[in-house]
Amino acid sequence: SFSKNFFEAGGIEALLSADKQTEAQLLDADACAGAFKQSQASIAVLCSSDALYEQHAESFAKALHGAGCKWVYLAGHPKAQKRDYTQGVDGAQVDDFIFVGADVLEKLNAAYALIGGKS
Repeated sequence: SFSKNFFEAGGIEALLSADKQTEAQLLDADACAGAFKQSQASIAVLCSSDALYEQHAESFAKALHGAGCKWVYLAGHPKAQKRDYTQGVDGAQVDDFIFVGADVLEKLNAAYALIGGKS
């Protein structure tokens, strides 16, 4: 996937959600947060369609932050979104975006800093 390749190009291992999940399971923010916590990762990327971002991005971001996620990325260009997902409150915000045309080196250096690595 784009997100997996984006981070792994810089040497950051990307963990994917389980393959055989139902749509209901994939749309369960609490289950996502639980899986994130179990993974012991530091950062997360929301990967979906713009329509699903509109319905679920904030609830997933809040659940992930609540589970200890240091930084929530959204895969998609910020200008293509109908809302500014960086303006949520109480953890219900996306912290950054990854997209085709982004400054990959800048994003990877920031990710390394978040996970405690050196850039």
